[in-house]
Formats: sequence, C-alpha cells, structure tokens
Amino acid sequence: MEFRVMGDRNNPVVVLLHDAGLNHRQYKAAAKVLAKRYCVVLPDLSGHGDSRTPFVSIEEEADALVQFLQREFKGEVELIGGSGLGGMVALEAASDMPFARLNLFLDGVSFQEPARPLIPSAYLKRRYRALGRNPRLRNQIGSIPAFRDLEPVFRAMSAYQPPELVSRKTRARIVHGSLENKGVQEAGQRLLRQLRNSSLEIQEGMNHDDLALENPGKLAIMLFSQLSSLF
Repeated sequence: MEFRVMGDRNNPVVVLLHDAGLNHRQYKAAAKVLAKRYCVVLPDLSGHGDSRTPFVSIEEEADALVQFLQREFKGEVELIGGSGLGGMVALEAASDMPFARLNLFLDGVSFQEPARPLIPSAYLKRRYRALGRNPRLRNQIGSIPAFRDLEPVFRAMSAYQPPELVSRKTRARIVHGSLENKGVQEAGQRLLRQLRNSSLEIQEGMNHDDLALENPGKLAIMLFSQLSSLF
C-alpha cells in the first residue's frame, strides 16, 4: 500500500479509499476541496496504482492502513470513506482500531449472504472489461491493472462479510446510486440493519463510482456535512 497526504497534517484526518481496479485518483478531485480544512490521506491499495505490494486480503489492507494511521497520526482520524473494495477496507479498519469516534462513508459496498467465494473467472472478466471500455474513466484514473493481477481482489470481495462494529462511537453513512445493481442495493439495506448509528442515502440517477468520479463537488459537500455534524 502506498500513501499520499494532502493538506496540513495538523488538521483533522480524513482517509478516502478507492475501489477495485482504480487508484487514489478516484478521490483526487474531492480531496483537493477537502484539503482546505482537513488532512486527506489517499492510499493506493496493494496491487493498484503505485503500490508495489501484491494484494493478499481485505484484512491485511486494513491492518496496513491502521498501522500507517497509528504511526503518522497517533491513530487519530475523523473519517474513513471508500467505494466498493475501499469501503470494505474501511469497515475492517474500523473494527480493528479503537477510535475515540469515527465517521464511515460507505459508497456502493456490496457483499453477499451467504458469501460466494467461487465466482467463475469468466463472470469476473466480463465485469472488469467494462472498466477498460470506458475512455473517460481511463483518462481520470490512468492505467488499469490487468485482470489476472486483480483476480485475487475480486475473489476476496466476493467472499467478504462485514465485521460487527461494537463501538457506539462509530457512525456510518451508507450511500449507493439508484442505478446500481440489485446486489449493491440489497447490501446497503443489510448494512443499515447491521451497523449502529447508520443512515442510508440513495443518489438518484447515479451508478457505481459515479459519486466520486462524476460528482466530486457533491461528494465533498456530503463529507463536509458529515464531518461537521455532531455525534
């Protein structure tokens, strides 16, 4: 995992974690706005972007993030947000680290009950090819890893089950687009039931990752609002 830090390190810390197949640039536009008042951490998860370490598991990504936050910021962080894979890492980090208080922003996080760890590779490849066929996305993100390099990521995501968050000081804001697939929408409802102090918001007319990539100004406003509201 590689880390980029934007803004004054003395300001409250916000972490934004990209989705599978993307990199830190997914949140770069929103981070520029947030960095005026917050210290924004933009990781490249293992197997993505500038990271040179192979992806092993969602849990190991969360461990690496927690270690970085403890080392660089004494474990003090206001919000961890993420889309898809990034949201899963955010959930694991929240369960691993006893933050005094923590906001979670979970965008399009999907999981299946029961878990299905053996999704056929042909199905995964069809889903992933959609990224490569989107020229605008490639212009924003840059190079996209080959499927063979990310197959372990997709398999880990298909087997993922969110942890139980026991802290009453963790507040989760769950969002997804109205155009997202049924699995994402159902997962949003399950997370709402499972997570204490959580809310669910549906973004009309948006699909997966549209909020960060197509509407970074709106995303920044949503994050400012969540960070400024009282627990």
